[in-house]
Amino acid sequence: MRMSEIHLSVKDLNKSFHLYERLIEHGAVHWWEDRSAVALVLNDGTAFGLWEEGKVGMFNGKAAKEAHFAFEIFPEELQKYRKLVIESGLKPIDHDWGGGRRSIYFHDFDNHQGEFMTGDWSKYLSD
Repeated sequence: MRMSEIHLSVKDLNKSFHLYERLIEHGAVHWWEDRSAVALVLNDGTAFGLWEEGKVGMFNGKAAKEAHFAFEIFPEELQKYRKLVIESGLKPIDHDWGGGRRSIYFHDFDNHQGEFMTGDWSKYLSD
């Protein structure tokens, strides 16, 4: 099993799209027919969606109003993503987890908290 999609509620869809189009490596972009939502489709097939505030999806589904999400990056990419966050007009927040793992956090225009981290949660998996 893997995460297939996440959708964030945003006030300004175009502004948020241009931010995440720059920050997140993706292989495709899919706009909803009515242009009320867009998904950046990552190279592994995961959809990172942005929905206009107030949009209601299937079965009364709603996008997250203030979410935290993280993307795993390679240690040698940390400064690249720190620079992208700054160039996007956001404030990076550095965190050292110890053991060589580090993260860069940021808050977007809608107060969603993003993270680029050099590691994952696999240490919690049992053998």
